[in-house]
Amino acid sequence: MLNFNLTDTSTVVTNLQPTTNYDCYVFTANQAGLGSGSRVRTITTLVQPPVGIKATQTNVGTARITWEPVQNVLMYQVAMQDADEPAAKPSVYNVTDTKLDVSGILPCTNYLISVSSFSRFLLLSEPTKHNYTTNKLAPVSSVSVDYSCSTNSVTVSWSSVQGADSYVATAVGENGTKMECTGRSTSCSIKGLSCGQDYEVQVIPMSNNCRNRINATSASFQTAPCPPGNLTLLRECSSDVIVFSWNHTSNVNYYMAMAEDSKGEVMNCLTEDNSCYFTRTACGRRYSFTVFSITEGCRSAVSSSVGIQTAPCIPQNLQTSASCSSDILVSKWDHSEGALWYLVEAEGNIRNSTYNCSSQSNSCAMEGVLCGDQLTMTITAYDDDCSSPAQLGPPAETVPCVPQGVAAVTQCGSDSIRVTWKMNSGTLFYIAFAKGSDGVTSSCNSLAASCVISGLKCSSNYTVYVIASNFYCNSSESETVTLKT
Repeated sequence: MLNFNLTDTSTVVTNLQPTTNYDCYVFTANQAGLGSGSRVRTITTLVQPPVGIKATQTNVGTARITWEPVQNVLMYQVAMQDADEPAAKPSVYNVTDTKLDVSGILPCTNYLISVSSFSRFLLLSEPTKHNYTTNKLAPVSSVSVDYSCSTNSVTVSWSSVQGADSYVATAVGENGTKMECTGRSTSCSIKGLSCGQDYEVQVIPMSNNCRNRINATSASFQTAPCPPGNLTLLRECSSDVIVFSWNHTSNVNYYMAMAEDSKGEVMNCLTEDNSCYFTRTACGRRYSFTVFSITEGCRSAVSSSVGIQTAPCIPQNLQTSASCSSDILVSKWDHSEGALWYLVEAEGNIRNSTYNCSSQSNSCAMEGVLCGDQLTMTITAYDDDCSSPAQLGPPAETVPCVPQGVAAVTQCGSDSIRVTWKMNSGTLFYIAFAKGSDGVTSSCNSLAASCVISGLKCSSNYTVYVIASNFYCNSSESETVTLKT
């Protein structure tokens, strides 16, 4: 009998015997003594749970569970739970023996085994729990790596584990990507790694598809840097400098930028910065730019390329001539590298006139030019974005204007006449003609505004006219005047 003096309304009774009936009742008490006892409540304690639980692998996929027998037990209940999947439903078995053979045991799995006792009244005792694992492989004790920049692969080596028939090496990048290789010896290679990553490598031994999930050791390495991105180019049409820039990449010591022009000439720039200034670029060429990263003996793949065209070269050998029979001025020049079209401009120095013509070839014509002018000639080459500096060519002269105000008078002698006219701009000299009625023509020339035609027949009728010349072209004939010697 167990007695307790209490001031509370509840208590916990310990050290009770298993599978035993206990009558429980309560008395109240005060200074005057004990009151009447309460109604009796009979409580039967649970049967004792089993002890000495053991689990032994009997074959591939089977195990035997044993325990010590318990007195006054009707039967036992065994529950097996996959400890790695607590949400899964456990397997429950009711047995009368003190052993149980279980099938469907998975390799490399942790199990929680619970064994309880049923009393004769089918009351279940508290369970006795036992942890059982089918993983019998030890972890690898050492891991080493050898990374190759040229092949972008890593060779993983490790110490052997007794009982393992294969190994899985896993490389996990800082961005969460995983790469694996398997091997039956103590090394394997992982290929196709991501650039610019810090990888941690762990090796798991396996036997019959059972993995040791304990990673006791690891190794780390860094892959080659990534090629730079966001490539940009900047150039001014009037400059021979091109600025090539890109975004920084992580874990980089240097960058090597390259520029190759349309003729195959290459320029290099080694820098710690994320831009390079390429100077003395040639005019009229297409440049292609690439860059790669360098770190600790490793280099990245070459970036994508970006291109840009330099301004066209200055056109050379501009030659301009007037068409002596029309109001057209024709210009010719040598092709310039990188030019898509040309603009020729003419500015009059005497008559303040301006003209222009454009062409995709190496010649063009300006129509409607005024006579008697001296022109300053320039030519400019263009592509889709830029123009070359304007190139000054030799001056050009238009056809001399027709002389005006022509007059003729006979001299005191009967065999000569004096011809006069108004001076024209753009004319170097004049030629006066006198054509007789017999078809014979006589002439004189002058740098001034008059000259004398001699050797004429007396008492003959003559038609007189004047032309102007600049040594390249002659003007049309002036209006005629007639007179008699």
